Formats: sequence, C-alpha cells, structure tokens
Amino acid sequence: MFLRRGLELIALGVLLLAGCQKEQPPGPQSLPVADVRVQRVELKPHVATEDVVGTVRPKLQSVIEAKVSGQIEKMLVVPGQQVKTGETLVQLNVREIQAKLDEALALQEQAQNDLKRYSMLVEKRAVTQQEFDAIQTRARVAKAAVTQAQTNLAYATIIAPFDGVITRKLTDVGDLASPGKPLLEMEDTKSLRLEAAVPEAIVGRVEMGAKFSVRIEALPKELEGVVGEIAPAADPNSRTFVVKFDLPAESGLRAGQFGRVAIPVSETPVLRVAASAVIERGQMELIFVVADKHAHLRLVKTGKRIGDEIELVSGVDPAEQLLPQQRRRRGASVRGKRRGDEAREEREAQRHRACHARNPRNCFLARARGVDRDCDRGHQDHEAREGHRPLPGPDGDEHAAWEPDRTDRGPDAVIPSRAES
Repeated sequence: MFLRRGLELIALGVLLLAGCQKEQPPGPQSLPVADVRVQRVELKPHVATEDVVGTVRPKLQSVIEAKVSGQIEKMLVVPGQQVKTGETLVQLNVREIQAKLDEALALQEQAQNDLKRYSMLVEKRAVTQQEFDAIQTRARVAKAAVTQAQTNLAYATIIAPFDGVITRKLTDVGDLASPGKPLLEMEDTKSLRLEAAVPEAIVGRVEMGAKFSVRIEALPKELEGVVGEIAPAADPNSRTFVVKFDLPAESGLRAGQFGRVAIPVSETPVLRVAASAVIERGQMELIFVVADKHAHLRLVKTGKRIGDEIELVSGVDPAEQLLPQQRRRRGASVRGKRRGDEAREEREAQRHRACHARNPRNCFLARARGVDRDCDRGHQDHEAREGHRPLPGPDGDEHAAWEPDRTDRGPDAVIPSRAES
C-alpha cells in the first residue's frame, strides 16, 4: 500500500513538473542561400580639388549710346529680344541735323557753280590763279560739310553692333538722348565664360589653355572650361586673380548664373564604391557587408560623389566585400558567383525559355512542386528579364513563388493559380 502510494506521488510530481515547463518557441527559420555578385572595397587614387566660385558672363557685351543729341522718336526693341547685326534699335528725331545737311548741300551746289565759272575765266586769263585756287578750296570745304552732315544724320539711327540679345532698356520714347547717356545694353549669348577669383595660393596651377571641370548650379551636368584669360596682377584687397574660363554652348546656360570650377591641388587614395551600394534610411547611410558568407548591414559615412561612385569616409576597411544594388536581405547567406557562372545561367535561361514557350502550365507546376531546383532558378532569371512579378512566400521572401505578369500575355495564355502552385 505504501509502495502504491509512493508511485502515485511520483507520477503526480512528474506531471506537475511537465506542466510548469514553458513551451519553447520554434527556432528562427534559416534563410535560403543567394547567389550574388560582390564588390571589393578598394583604395583608388583621387585628385583632391579646391572649388572656386564665379559668375557666368558674356564674352561680348555692349552699352548702346547715342553719338548725337536728339529726342527718342522710336524704341524698336525690348529686353530679351534677339537682334542681328545692323538691325535698327532706336530712331532719334534730329531736325537740326537735317537742316544743317540741307544748308551744306546748298553751299556745295553754289561752290560747284562758281568752280565751273572760274574754270572758264582762268582759261581766258580773266582771273588770277590765286582766285581760282580759292574757289577750288571753297568747293572742297562745301563737299566736306555735306559729308559731315550726312554722317551726323546717320547717327540718328542707332543699330545693333553684333548679333545678340537686348538685356536692359534704360530709356524710352520721348527721352532726350545725348552722347555718354546709356540707352540699351546687349550681349552675345552664344559665347559665355565663367569669371572666377582664384586665390594666389593655387593660381600657379592654372595655365592658359588648361581645361577644368565647371559646375553650374542650374545645369544637371558638368561643363568643361578652358582658361582664356588670366589677370596679370592680383586684387590687393582679396589677394585673388581673376581667371576667365571659356564655356561651351549649352542649353540653359545664361549670363549671371552661379558656378564653381574645380582646381586640382593634390592626389590622394580614397575608398570608393558604387553609389548604388549605399542605402539611405532617413539621415543614415548603410551598406551590406559580406562577412562569414552572410550579409550584414553596417552604418557608414560617405564623402564626395565622383561620377557613378561615392567616397566612403568611415565604416569599412579596404579589401572588405559588399553587395552592390541587387536583392539583399539582412542575415541571408550569400554565395559569390564564380567565373563562368554567368554563361551557364544564360544557357539555362535559354533552355527554360524554350520549355516555357512549349508548355507554360506544366513548366510552372513542375517548378512549384520543386521537381527541378535548377529549373526554378533558371525560370527566376528568365522571369526577371521578361518582367514577371514575384509572389511573396509565407516568410515574406519574394523568391518563394512566382507567377507571370497577366498584363503582358494574350487571352489564350494559361496561368496557374496560387492553389495549384
């Protein structure tokens, strides 16, 4: 009896201990191994530059003024208007000059008549040679007076000195024009240059004809500036030299814009990677680094962008491997592709495209049941090229199942359902 009682107590204790144990949660599922292309972080030479700011200005610009006094009768242009060489800009009302021209023409006619009469008299020796010379001189003076009056009258029509655009209009109809008073401003927009003040410490690195990278804030791409002028003396206040960089013709480039010119000062090695490898999350910059055949997310600090690459200031060391822009997942196992893998995958993709064209339904069902893993991977490569969209699996992995994009297929296409796959 005591033995039976003891066995019951022992069984009860075992049941109590089993009931007090907490159910252990299932362990995390391991992620599938992914074939990826890795990029090695390397030190690459980089030319350090110093940016010098400047302003875009036209090579040819002019302030239009009148050479004679007169009231403005017609103003034929407005700011922003394109004009050609010799085109009339302003017409002045100069009646006084017209009156002087009429007077000069009358005196010239009288002098010509006197010259003809004295020519006949000098042949008959009726007048002296001295009197005839005086009449000749008076005829030449009258002719010169006509030429002067005609020139002044021509100044009443102000024309464009070159092809360009009107930038400013300083007067209007009814204003009095006089020598030294600006009427218009115009410039040639086809030839522009960047004028920058280069510090004396680096002006020695600038030579005539040298080419430098120029960035204009309003333009999306960089321009190539060629040194056209270098000031021989520095500004005593700023200790800088004015250097003018000739710019190529570019759409959107206008006078007055702000620009920077990069002047090389030294060459240093820096860590650079493809800009697509950097992930931006708010104000943080991250990259996936491969360590122990796993992808790890790491915080980095970037520097200047150089073309399609970006400088890494901190966060990685040389010779480390990272993942460029592709499907990445934190903690996933990765396997670098070896030489020849791309050719093999292309052959598999061609074989599976032919299989898919013959019987797309059986092809998808075979993949969904896991009959051929190589077939599945080949179809993923094929579908990625053909625009098929992935179906999320139970763990959120987009590689779990695939189906074709229904919008890219005809009405006779056979598409397996989610239940069948």
